Amino acid sequence: MNPFLAILRPAIHRLADNSPEGRQAVYARARRAIEERIRLVEPPPADPVVQAQMTKLEDAIAAIEREFPS
Repeated sequence: MNPFLAILRPAIHRLADNSPEGRQAVYARARRAIEERIRLVEPPPADPVVQAQMTKLEDAIAAIEREFPS
């Protein structure tokens, strides 16, 4: 299971404003948080490792968004 799903899904379902805009705000905060954590790693991870983490995050976001009608 994608570890980001376990974090994002409950956060999204607890939103008072569970609109597309509200969800996008949560996703934007998650992206910034992951990018910040990656910047703090010493030694810096290789680009493929960074890309793999960001892809997992985007996959989790896409999976959550499929739960909501368009």
